[in-house]
Amino acid sequence: MKTLKLKLNRIVFWWYYRLVDDHFKQYPIIKSIKLLRQHYEHEVKWHDGTRKVLKTAMEEADKYRKELSNIRMQQIANPGTIDVLNRAFGTDFNNPESN
Repeated sequence: MKTLKLKLNRIVFWWYYRLVDDHFKQYPIIKSIKLLRQHYEHEVKWHDGTRKVLKTAMEEADKYRKELSNIRMQQIANPGTIDVLNRAFGTDFNNPESN
C-alpha cells in the first residue's frame, strides 16, 4: 500500500513539475501551487484591466472619428446637401445652419 502511495505521489509530482515554469520548480509543491494560483489570479486581473482600457480607448476613438466626419462634411457639402444625405441614408451629420 505504501509503495503504491509513494509511486502515485512521484507520478503527481513529476507531472506537475514537468508542466510548470522553472520559477515554480524551486519551491516545494504546496508553496509552488499557491504561487501558481496567485500568478494566475494576477494575470486575470491584469487582462481585465487591459480590456477596460482598450474598450474606453475604442469608444473615445469612435467619438472623435464621428466628430471629424461631421467637421469634414460641413466643410465639403452645403447645408441643403447635408439635409438630403441625412434623410436619404439615415446619417446624422450636423447641419451648420442649425447650430
